[in-house]
Amino acid sequence: MPSVNVLVTLVETIASGNRTLSITVDPEPLIIANSTSAEDVDIVWTLDNTNAPSWLFATKGIVVKAPGTHFSDNHGSGNGKMHGWKRKMRNHKKFVYTVNVENVGDGTTLSWDPKIYNN
Repeated sequence: MPSVNVLVTLVETIASGNRTLSITVDPEPLIIANSTSAEDVDIVWTLDNTNAPSWLFATKGIVVKAPGTHFSDNHGSGNGKMHGWKRKMRNHKKFVYTVNVENVGDGTTLSWDPKIYNN
């Protein structure tokens, strides 16, 4: 089964006592192309928290909004640094998904909403 890897990078900065967390996703948008005849495609999001070590994926680290029969959740693993979904069926539509991260020190959560093009 083909797979697609997505890198989620977190960078935490502290200036004048204020913490800021930036979240970037690569690729953005995620395009699952028609280059394969396979319907099933594993999508694995890997968290790079090198510059924000107190942040990990939340329990529901990746949530695809309104997945219907097109996507299924493979859940998290890798001690909060990986989360997977499976594309089960093409439909040539755009899906929004949410990246949820949590500060393990104080329980703060933050989210980011990239897109999937299900070609």
